[in-house]
Amino acid sequence: MPIHKRGKRVTDTEVKEVKDLLGRKKTVTAVARETGVSRSKVYQLWSEKRASDADEQAIQQREEEDRKKPCLQHVFIREIVREDFPFKPREALGAQKITHIDRCRLCGFEKRRPPRFLQID
Repeated sequence: MPIHKRGKRVTDTEVKEVKDLLGRKKTVTAVARETGVSRSKVYQLWSEKRASDADEQAIQQREEEDRKKPCLQHVFIREIVREDFPFKPREALGAQKITHIDRCRLCGFEKRRPPRFLQID
């Protein structure tokens, strides 16, 4: 456990509170005044939080770049979209427009089939 300047130990709840206040964009001195934790300890927690945030951001950026690259082999998920067609054929209760969309779950590539119309009797 980290130690205060005054010799008190910083509890896990205090650490969580400090990180929450820092997440709300409060300054290091304001957080130290509010929580009673020393400024040096708050600054240390702030720098740790900043480093972990930078790591998470770098990981997200790499994942986004990987998604933009074309796949070597697509893995498609079929999605079927059914829409009520506004015009009714003669002697029918209604019609539906059915569209098949094959979407690659790795890169997001879409392959659409031409829509079909289903007559409901």
